[in-house]
Amino acid sequence: MARNEPRLHRIEPQLGLLNAISITICTIIGSGIFISPKGVYQNVGSVGISFFVWIICGITALFTDLCWVELALAMPKFGGEYLYLQKIYGNFPAFVFQWLSFLVLFPAGVAVVALTFSEYVLAPFLQNCNVPTACLNLISLIMITFCAYINAVSVRAAKAVVNFLMMAKFFALGVIIFAGAVFMLTNGDKVVSFDNSFSNIKWGNLGLAYYAASWSFSGGDSIMSATEEFVNPKRSFPRAIYISTTIVICLYLLVNFAYFAVLTPDEILLSNAVAVTFAEKTLGQFRWLIPVFVALSTTLMNSFLAQPRAYYATARDGMFPGIMALVSVKYRTPVGSIIVTCLVSVIYVFVNDIWTLLNYFGFVGACCDALALSTLFVMRWRRPDIHKPFMETLLDSFKC
Repeated sequence: MARNEPRLHRIEPQLGLLNAISITICTIIGSGIFISPKGVYQNVGSVGISFFVWIICGITALFTDLCWVELALAMPKFGGEYLYLQKIYGNFPAFVFQWLSFLVLFPAGVAVVALTFSEYVLAPFLQNCNVPTACLNLISLIMITFCAYINAVSVRAAKAVVNFLMMAKFFALGVIIFAGAVFMLTNGDKVVSFDNSFSNIKWGNLGLAYYAASWSFSGGDSIMSATEEFVNPKRSFPRAIYISTTIVICLYLLVNFAYFAVLTPDEILLSNAVAVTFAEKTLGQFRWLIPVFVALSTTLMNSFLAQPRAYYATARDGMFPGIMALVSVKYRTPVGSIIVTCLVSVIYVFVNDIWTLLNYFGFVGACCDALALSTLFVMRWRRPDIHKPFMETLLDSFKC
């Protein structure tokens, strides 16, 4: 019995390539594409330049995520950025980074997604009215708690829901793209958004526009935090990043084109829920479809599937409270980490200002990512003892 006892506390690998793609797409495609187009255009003042901002952010995200893949394969353990900083720089930088992530990045991101979910759920019932803050908060709290609970009791159920939500996201974006194409073909003479596309450019606000768009691409590193739960990360991770990021970039450009084809720039700026305004002009009696599927697209199932594993690894090393290292013997999940991150995320819901949270998340996230990614260069120069299988992995990932 003593020999088998540690197996009770081990989190078994259960995830494959499809799960890696699903988690990545579900994490990247969330609230961002349904709220950020307004923020990007508002900051740059030009439809044409806004498309360039989306392309630049997408390419940057692809190369950034490939850097995360190299780090994940060189150090294939739970922890993500925390693990990389600890191995390369030592305990103190890793400690500071992980506390910033735990107290700022993760809960702020969860709050943005939860509030967006609530906005779209309530929008069809409160047309042309301001959504009561109490209702927004209540629905956000219910959604956060529900997603945390499912992830705490069953990895299998969580990954099944993530796969379903990926389909829901594709459906929502597909409806928007199709409706925009039909509107463009039938009412092309009424489209005014693309006239003088490169005029009135606000060059001084390009940084804020980049932050708004980069939020929509964040999450490509989510699977790196759960490396130990993947059966063959060496094969799955590169393929997941290539496929997921390429799909997301194409979808985002097509969705933005559909938004601007149907809505005027002024309508986009005045809307609190761009996709709902879009549906009201294009889908008639079926306009309820968009709020429903957008709401499904902005659930937090994937967030609680990945990031709490990194906090579990931190607690396992003694840098977080011991309760966060608790693993459910029955469900084989890091239940302690999931519960604590859920409680911290609830606090941010009461900020209620999505754009404040987005700017907060964007600035702190960019600084933390830069610090974490710097470990890649230091590892190449100063840690020859760490096996770096990245190039062979790139070649293997294309093999059948």
